[in-house]
Amino acid sequence: MRKPWLSPVEQVQCLKEKGITFDLMAEGEAERYLAANSNYFRVASYRHGFPRVVGGENDGKYINLDFAMLKDLSIIDYLLRQTLLPMTIDVEHFAKMDLLSWIEEHSGDGYELVHSFLEAKTHINPQGEPVCRILDEINRGSAGVYTDKMIERYRDDEIPVWVFLELIPFGTFCHFWKHCSWEGGDKSMEGRYYLLQDVKNLRNACGHNNCILNGLESGTAKHRASREVVNAVRDAGVAEAMRKSKLSNGRIQHITSALYLHHMMASDGVCSHTGERLNLLLERMDKHKDYYLKCDQIRTMFEYMRILANAWYGTSTNGD
Repeated sequence: MRKPWLSPVEQVQCLKEKGITFDLMAEGEAERYLAANSNYFRVASYRHGFPRVVGGENDGKYINLDFAMLKDLSIIDYLLRQTLLPMTIDVEHFAKMDLLSWIEEHSGDGYELVHSFLEAKTHINPQGEPVCRILDEINRGSAGVYTDKMIERYRDDEIPVWVFLELIPFGTFCHFWKHCSWEGGDKSMEGRYYLLQDVKNLRNACGHNNCILNGLESGTAKHRASREVVNAVRDAGVAEAMRKSKLSNGRIQHITSALYLHHMMASDGVCSHTGERLNLLLERMDKHKDYYLKCDQIRTMFEYMRILANAWYGTSTNGD
């Protein structure tokens, strides 16, 4: 059934019918926020995870949930994405540096691995012509102003790896990383491919401005967290129950992989700068922490982030 278009005034009334109160933020202020700062669909989505009445005339209505809490989560989620996105870009950069070092140590040939990768990704179309999606993807960049000179210089498939890495998107880089691990028979390197995939998924979510904090329930991960990450989270001081709960959520699993790889791969200076950004994020999470005392999904997510940030980046907030 199609849902009707609602004005900000009607949106507030709809939220009130769900049991959401407007004691901490007046209805008029909420209406202005919904009209100018965010939309109903996004803000209302943060209600998931808050407790609701079971049975009786108020069945399904939210308990002690005020609109100000939804607004607060919307702001924190924005800051979370603004903190995580640069970290995923850092991981991509340092992973490329690591791969170049690996190739220098194991191959020393700047062309052969690229050639074998492109060959593996080439198929014959119905017209009997070889087609390589990756080369097509690269060549489409020739119309741009950032990579056009490189593409013009290396028009055919004889592309050195140091140029190739500048031309491919993160997703293709992940597959190239896996190809190199197979060619070199490097199991530990292959395992890291799956963590890079987590980081790529998180980068896409942040880049597309997807909400994160509106889906923190356990049991949503599409695969188990890697043993490497599980052990690192344990060593960071996360208790077993919290560890199992958080790492069974797909979004939190992606965030954990990004934090882990970043603090393992990035330079000291980059990690120090990131620690400062994380510290500001954690301080903002604490601003209205009393809002979430009865919302375990949010309260424990903030606690989990704090433990990892303190252990891996030396942040100083303790939530007190």
